[in-house]
Amino acid sequence: PITSTRGTKSISLYDCIECFSKEEKLDKKNMWFCPKCKTNVEAKKKLGLYKLPSILVIHLKRFKHKESPSWVSHQKISDLINYPKIGFDLSKFIKPGTEKSEETHYNLFGVLNHYGSLAGGHYTCLLYTSPSPRDATLSRMPSSA
Repeated sequence: PITSTRGTKSISLYDCIECFSKEEKLDKKNMWFCPKCKTNVEAKKKLGLYKLPSILVIHLKRFKHKESPSWVSHQKISDLINYPKIGFDLSKFIKPGTEKSEETHYNLFGVLNHYGSLAGGHYTCLLYTSPSPRDATLSRMPSSA
C-alpha cells in the first residue's frame, strides 16, 4: 500500500494505480512456484492493464496487516484519496504492445465509503444526480435505497 502521507501531500487515484502496477519482488516469505522446475523460487511480479472495460469499478485496499511471530495487527488506512470527477485517464497504464481500447477516459459515477474498522462499520453511497458530470453534485443515497 501507499505509505501514509497525512499532512505532507495528498494521494491521488493515479498514485494508487501507479502503486498497483509497480514491480514487486517475491522473496523467501512469498515465493512463486515454478511449474518448469517444480520448486518455489524468488521471482518478480508486475501487474498491468491489457484491456479496459466500458464501465470501470475500482476497489481500494483500505486495511493493512502486520505480522510478527507472536501477534497480528490490522489497521485501517484512512488517508483521503483524490479522484477526478471527469476524464480519469488510464491510457498511460495500458501495457506496451497491447491494442489500446477506444475508451481510456472515465467519468465518476459514484463513491462507496466505509466508516468503521475491520471488525464492523457502516457503508454510505454517493451518486451523481445529473447525467453530465460537469454539472452534477454527489448526493447521499438513503439507507433504504
